Amino acid sequence: ITGSLYLGDESEDLIEWDPFLRRVVRVISVRGFCADLSGVACDSARRELYLVDDTTREVIALRMDGTYLRRFSLAGFGIVDPDAIAYVPWGNGGFGSLLIGDDQLDTLFELSLDGSRLLRTARVFDGNVPISPKGLEVDTSSGDLFLGDGAQGGRVFQIAGF
Repeated sequence: ITGSLYLGDESEDLIEWDPFLRRVVRVISVRGFCADLSGVACDSARRELYLVDDTTREVIALRMDGTYLRRFSLAGFGIVDPDAIAYVPWGNGGFGSLLIGDDQLDTLFELSLDGSRLLRTARVFDGNVPISPKGLEVDTSSGDLFLGDGAQGGRVFQIAGF
């Protein structure tokens, strides 16, 4: 665990925030390789960050120091509007996976870390109303998924045992 939060929302900057000291630790410019930062996920074991770019529909992997590693396209998986990303440490048979939220299709896509395989998709509903994923986070201690909805007034849903 890094102790930091990584924030980014449709900008060219990734912000590392220390929630205990309540201050910005550093700002990492993603200018040049991420046009429309819509979400960020952290794999603290590999010390990697995963950014989702809403405009190019790509995932960009960085080292935690901001060094560019690789990128892959989401277009081949049918993802139209990627607005959220989360790292799932136990996904893909324990190798880790990425969960991408498409808020236009109201669908979650789970992909291998290198973007070579679609592992599963899921639509999430609140009653009969689809949830439009705008933010995702996985609680690694409980296995619960927290999903921020962009269509229902910014509500946060907890999905047990994801």
